Amino acid sequence: MSVSKESARNRVTRRDALRWLATGVAASVAGCGTPDSDATQTSPGTNGPATGAPTTGDAATASPANDLDRSAFSTVVDFGELDASDGTRSIVPILEEKVTDDSLVRLPPGRYLMTGPWNVSDVDNVAVVGDDATIVVPPGFSDNLFSPGPGNTSGFRLEGLTFDFTHRNTGGRVLHAKVDDGLVVRDISVRGTLDVVDNIMRVDVTDPDGSALVERLHLPDGAVAGTGASGVLVGGSNRGDIRFADCRIQGFPDNALYASPDEGTIEVFGGVYMNSGISNVRIRGDSHVRGVHVRCDRAPEGFPNMRGIRLRGGSNVLVEDCTVEMLDVTYSDGAITVSSQTEGATIRNTHVRTDADRVTGLRAKPLVRKSNPDAVLDVENVTFTGTARDGAAVQVTERDSVTIHNVCIQESGESRNGIGLLDASDVRIADSYVDVPGVPIHAVDSAYITSNVETSNSGDLPGYCQG
Repeated sequence: MSVSKESARNRVTRRDALRWLATGVAASVAGCGTPDSDATQTSPGTNGPATGAPTTGDAATASPANDLDRSAFSTVVDFGELDASDGTRSIVPILEEKVTDDSLVRLPPGRYLMTGPWNVSDVDNVAVVGDDATIVVPPGFSDNLFSPGPGNTSGFRLEGLTFDFTHRNTGGRVLHAKVDDGLVVRDISVRGTLDVVDNIMRVDVTDPDGSALVERLHLPDGAVAGTGASGVLVGGSNRGDIRFADCRIQGFPDNALYASPDEGTIEVFGGVYMNSGISNVRIRGDSHVRGVHVRCDRAPEGFPNMRGIRLRGGSNVLVEDCTVEMLDVTYSDGAITVSSQTEGATIRNTHVRTDADRVTGLRAKPLVRKSNPDAVLDVENVTFTGTARDGAAVQVTERDSVTIHNVCIQESGESRNGIGLLDASDVRIADSYVDVPGVPIHAVDSAYITSNVETSNSGDLPGYCQG
């Protein structure tokens, strides 16, 4: 049974989409207190974590298909009844024929072949949900797979699937989404190191009032150098709000999470991001990163500038309750970098560890233009530790309106400085502790004020330096 477009739209509202999001949001907030709050040991993929690295559970272990209320859909396409679970019969023609508005596609345990993209647009309320289901593609495949939108497409859900890209020269985008509103991507896992030129996933919310949730996305095997591949790209068509919750993405040469569109807000809650080039988490605008664990402990040949968290622009970016570890990298200009286009940002309640030599813990680059006179760079309650030689824990260059307070710097590497200031003005450093072999505050052509700053270990450690 199908339903008319008009009646479907009357039933599928923004409230319906937010109801879908609600269960994932509650889980992600619960896991944001510490970066490892959801850690469970799993079998690593091809690029599995090094010993001692943070781990998260395999994304495709849930059985969401059994939890759905089928009465919310007028059409149920159950592949358990269609003899297509042995990986020899393409499911794309079946999807094209049977899926309309208000459709639930159920994929029970098995392997399902896709030989090309499923392009679906101008639909509402479509859910593709697997239960221990794996999508396979022919060797040499490099196209998109699930492609909802553009054009009047909302309420699209992709959940509980593993994608097998283990053949050589095989990959593509598992999801290429340009939806108006109500996109939910949950418990998706991709196996196999990507060796084709593409990203694993692109997500755009095209309506400024629209939203999306990407939760427990698991990309453990990364991509080879030279592909220019990212884990997830938020594209230039994005206008809405996207939340990434408790994801694990690692081993990509061109950003693990590349989420710095010109418009829309990105929220990154919890999760683990590891060993990627350019940056592991990249955001801009009024976006937030909370409870994230970033770790670089390998230096893959051909991976450029392995930053931890990169703030690419905006005047009100927030990094909070995060752990960033730079233990081994090819090279990097910072564990947390504030770009020349970023007017203002807040970094607080965060721990930065740098053992890789010459890597700066927090680098604020020269500001190109300041259009918001109220924008400030505020660093609060941040701890910097590690054994990195040379450079500085914090480096601020050609900026003004900078506050550094309740900061603890304890770094032991040879010639390591604490806070470096170059052509900076209106810098206030207060209630902080700096213990380094080099110069505690190395200022060149800069104007700064200090208040209650301890530069040796002769006294009691402040509370933010303990534990």
